[in-house]
Amino acid sequence: MYAKSERSKLLAYLLNDPEISSLWELYTGHPILKKLADGSLPFSQFNYLLQQNYCYLKDYAELHSLMRDELLQAPLKPPHFEKLVVYENAAIELTETVIDYYSEQLGGIYIKQGKACNAYIGHLSQVLYNKSNNWLVQISAFLPCIYGYYDGCSSVLSNTLMTIPNNSIYREWLTGCLSSECLQACNDTVPLIDEYYPLEKLDQPTLTLIAGIFKVSCECEIAYWDEVIAFQE
Repeated sequence: MYAKSERSKLLAYLLNDPEISSLWELYTGHPILKKLADGSLPFSQFNYLLQQNYCYLKDYAELHSLMRDELLQAPLKPPHFEKLVVYENAAIELTETVIDYYSEQLGGIYIKQGKACNAYIGHLSQVLYNKSNNWLVQISAFLPCIYGYYDGCSSVLSNTLMTIPNNSIYREWLTGCLSSECLQACNDTVPLIDEYYPLEKLDQPTLTLIAGIFKVSCECEIAYWDEVIAFQE
């Protein structure tokens, strides 16, 4: 069994919504995870997954850099901004480590970013470039990625018979999503959200905005993995 990621009150609130909960189950229970666990995913599709993850994470790191820079350059900084900057720096560092892993696996081949990845990055960019959105609203767009990979991989590895060898690259990818660093990335969001943006102090328009952003991110994640298992060379 794998350690469960901690949940902020905000995330628990979002996942209590029936529509979001249904999307979350489709996302974290996506067929691609079982195909990876039982070894039935064609290698060409796995290679495409690596390519798209590489593209996504390059932009992901840049967007977190933007969030950090906005915090540092804001004329009116929140009292807790230094802790948010530390969080953003850690997110960037972890992402760059994963990018290096994908770069090594892909060996410098030409990579074309797919439509699903383009759409996902477009959604995240739209949230970040809206200057009226604070850090909480911005990070809500990333929560499905931060938590979904960990929750999905831990679930499939706990409930699916692993028929692939220990040295399989598929196993390496799945267990890599469950590293202590990835778990820490999940858990580090909890005190930042619960302490500085307590659920009971968020007004309904803000909650509605966050729920809508989170929902679209879940839809983007599902479309992202759908595109991978539909890929044909």
